[in-house]
Amino acid sequence: MRSNTFNPDFIKDYDLVIGNPPYGDFVDDYMEDEQATTKIKFQQLEFYFTIRSLDCLKSGGLLVYVVPANIFNHTGKYDKLEKIIENKADLVDAYKLPRGTFSTTDVATC
Repeated sequence: MRSNTFNPDFIKDYDLVIGNPPYGDFVDDYMEDEQATTKIKFQQLEFYFTIRSLDCLKSGGLLVYVVPANIFNHTGKYDKLEKIIENKADLVDAYKLPRGTFSTTDVATC
C-alpha cells in the first residue's frame, strides 16, 4: 500500500480511500482541462473529489467519505453526482450523523 502518493493519471491503484472532501463551488481554471478529459462538468468540489477518488479505486475497493446528507435525497444539485456514482460504484452502507456533529456546520451529514 502506498500513502501520500499523488496519482495524476487516476490509475486504479488503491484498495481504500478515506476522506472528508472540501465543499463549495469549483472555480479553478485547471478544471477546463479536467472537464475536457473526463467529459464531466464539475460544479462543486465535492463532486470532483468523490468522482476522482472512485476513479483511483481498484475493483472491489472501498471509498469512505463524510458527505452532506442531501446527497441521498434524489433531488437538487446532487442528482448528477448520484447518477455518476451509481455508474462507478455500489453503495455498501450509509450512516446519518446528527446535526451539529461537526461544530463548524449545521448541515446533516452521512
